[in-house]
Amino acid sequence: MLFFFYQFGENVTLQKLIKSIHKIFSMQIRKVFIGIKHSILNNFLLNGT
Repeated sequence: MLFFFYQFGENVTLQKLIKSIHKIFSMQIRKVFIGIKHSILNNFLLNGT
């Protein structure tokens, strides 16, 4: 992790790094929620018919 941070150099602040990591994690969580929603909808449709 520290090696990854130092690779960018001193111009990249820790706050920027945390913000980008947070963005990636929120995107992944959103994908997971969309997947769960789709599976629930599919189950309802299959059970309904």
